[in-house]
Amino acid sequence: MNLSSLPLINKVPDLGLLHRRVPFDTIQKENTVRNDLRGRNVLVTGGTSGIGAAIALAFAKRGANLHIAGRNADAASRILANAKSLCSESWPEYTGQELRFHSFDASLISDNKRYANEMRLLFEEKGGLDFLVMTQGGIGNGERKETAEGHEWLLALQDFSRYIIAAILLPVLKMGRRGVVIDVLSAGVWNKFDDENLELVGKSPDFFHVASRDGPIHDIMTLEFNQRCPEVIYNHLYPGPTQTDMTSTNNTGFIIKYGFAATTRLIGQTADQFAEIAFNVATKWEQTSGQNPIDVNNITLTPSTANVEECRTWGTTGERVKVRDYPSRPDVRAKIWKWLETETGVVVALMQYMFCVKRTYTEIGLGCTGFNGASFNVLPSLSQHPPTTTMRGLIAGLGHGFKPREPQFSVDHLVIGGGLYYPLGSLKSRLCIRGRTLMYDYCQKHSIPHKKLGKLVVALPHQTKYIEKLHAHCQSLRHHPNGHADGRPAVPTELISGDQARELEPDLSPQIASALWSRETGIVDSHSFMDSLESEITSSEGGEVVLGTRVVRVDPTSEGWIVQMLTSGAAEPDVVLAKTLINASGLASHQILNHLLPQLNPPEPKIPIYYARGSYAAYRGDGAKRVQRLIYPVADETKGYAFTSLGTHLTLDMEGNVKFGPDVEWIEPPSAGKGDSDRPEDIDYWSKHLVPSDARISQMHESITTYLPNVALEGLRPDYVGIRPKLSAPGGKGGFNDFVVRSDWSGRWTRGDGRDREGGRMITLMGIESPGLTSSLAIAEMVAEEVLASQ
Repeated sequence: MNLSSLPLINKVPDLGLLHRRVPFDTIQKENTVRNDLRGRNVLVTGGTSGIGAAIALAFAKRGANLHIAGRNADAASRILANAKSLCSESWPEYTGQELRFHSFDASLISDNKRYANEMRLLFEEKGGLDFLVMTQGGIGNGERKETAEGHEWLLALQDFSRYIIAAILLPVLKMGRRGVVIDVLSAGVWNKFDDENLELVGKSPDFFHVASRDGPIHDIMTLEFNQRCPEVIYNHLYPGPTQTDMTSTNNTGFIIKYGFAATTRLIGQTADQFAEIAFNVATKWEQTSGQNPIDVNNITLTPSTANVEECRTWGTTGERVKVRDYPSRPDVRAKIWKWLETETGVVVALMQYMFCVKRTYTEIGLGCTGFNGASFNVLPSLSQHPPTTTMRGLIAGLGHGFKPREPQFSVDHLVIGGGLYYPLGSLKSRLCIRGRTLMYDYCQKHSIPHKKLGKLVVALPHQTKYIEKLHAHCQSLRHHPNGHADGRPAVPTELISGDQARELEPDLSPQIASALWSRETGIVDSHSFMDSLESEITSSEGGEVVLGTRVVRVDPTSEGWIVQMLTSGAAEPDVVLAKTLINASGLASHQILNHLLPQLNPPEPKIPIYYARGSYAAYRGDGAKRVQRLIYPVADETKGYAFTSLGTHLTLDMEGNVKFGPDVEWIEPPSAGKGDSDRPEDIDYWSKHLVPSDARISQMHESITTYLPNVALEGLRPDYVGIRPKLSAPGGKGGFNDFVVRSDWSGRWTRGDGRDREGGRMITLMGIESPGLTSSLAIAEMVAEEVLASQ
């Protein structure tokens, strides 16, 4: 969707104070057709006084289940008693209406998060929230007041609070029908919108400055929420001169207090009249199936805008109005949206386009995201254990454009690693060694093409100490947990001289002084391996692989994880409730967590992931025709490659063809942001770097000829490109980065108190680069044991 070309209404009413009164009989006549809201849920924040109280009563007298939120419990008791009386007048025999008050401090970010998470859990249990009305706020009186968290009071109360509540409640708005949000706030028409000073530092937070700041912010929120979650209808409704008790309860100055009161009585409307307008806008959407609703002033909408819902901004009389230029500008919108996310720690969008939770879903025991060795192995591993309960399993992709075997498994033949390089005690060491054994056994059992070729790590004279240390390290792994019971080393290696290495591989350079010989290294036909795993899943009881499908949203519930998946060509997503979710989505695995972590209380920082592009070149020609084994150079530690790359090495495919690679080329997101950026242009940006190029062929050739001097530059051609997920930034001092296998329980979010080990479990795999393929069966084995242990 092009955010820079939003359609706007052609005829723009005046947004000043001198609006004519609403033809109220027209509104009342239209509202009578929607008088029965019994069984529907409405939440009104700021519903204990003024406009909020009036709107709450307008819904209550139609039989809706009314939840009001604020700080004044005494006022809430009076309003709820009045609501009960109004409902009884309308429906004398109806006793099923629910009336509740919820206390929270809307000026505090932390309490907004607590309250919103509690409401999300509440309405999940009730089947969804139909209407969210937000009226909390006040009138700027020129007196600067800061919250306990250090923010300008009305900014926190009107902007942060409403953003947090709407963002967190999106999943329950609605879980079946389309949910409607009514955001009641003034228009930003008084002064220029100063997006550089939103805290109004050095300015008086008076009525005009506050309105000029908050109105555009809410126009932006309206535009963004409607595009990011089109199944929820977000409306910004200007109240205009409405008669309320607001000025008597908010310590307003003399001019505002009496001037505003006089104006509302002269040309304004009562709170009850405005409540009917708000009710009309909220409920008309359902009567018109999402088309443009009421047209009180007979404003003509052109055909190009008649079915467009991005611009749901309404004037004081219920007429649709044009969003002013500055909030409709993409650069301003992006800036304000990012500012809201940063200041509140609540992130709305996981992807550019997301769906909200539907009420109907399929319940499964286990869900996996991603198409790779780890995810494809989990379900077969679980199927080998007799389940104590029936477990359905499902594997789907993540993100837009994430397809099976791309790019981490886009190669026909990949290396089965020997486990030489990884520190004792690390997951990479343990899982590579265990995975190597499982891989060879699996290939033998299932007739997967593979070869145990062995590998030579070759050293120039100044590099001999490196391979001596590497050999000593491998010998020390005889006591590794996955080592042999007879005392043999877990990673058998042999230190040989340069002459011995050349006897094995005559094309090696005469400068090679020594080498480390690893007999356990091999290659495997990775596509045959993946096809076999897929066949195991689909032939097992309850297993399913969903191709052409991307995961667009994940939400925590008290029972597990609601996962929404969109299949190519489908108009709406499918929804499952996974008791256990395995997030094995490779290059995108951090995105699910980064969507969720800021919503914790307290929020946790996002996890950055960095990408290294690795190019491979095919070779035809002299200088490597006689090679029978894999050949690796010693990594150039002076370039910081010790744990980033093993050097540009020689590999062979099942037909004996020679390939060299990979090199290391760090890529950055288009915005030059950090590795945790969730800007739309930064999501899956690596996919634009998958086209092979000859730009680095000469550099690769220079590296290759240090150990195979007769390889000719003209024999090299670009072959394919892979992307490796890195947990440390380029040039960072993090050193070795292990695999990350992380567990999170949905209860941490739904309870809002950070408690662990409650609800459903999500296991996230991150940084699964080399030796990921070799380790995949062992990773699956470990994850399966974790899942079974928690059943």
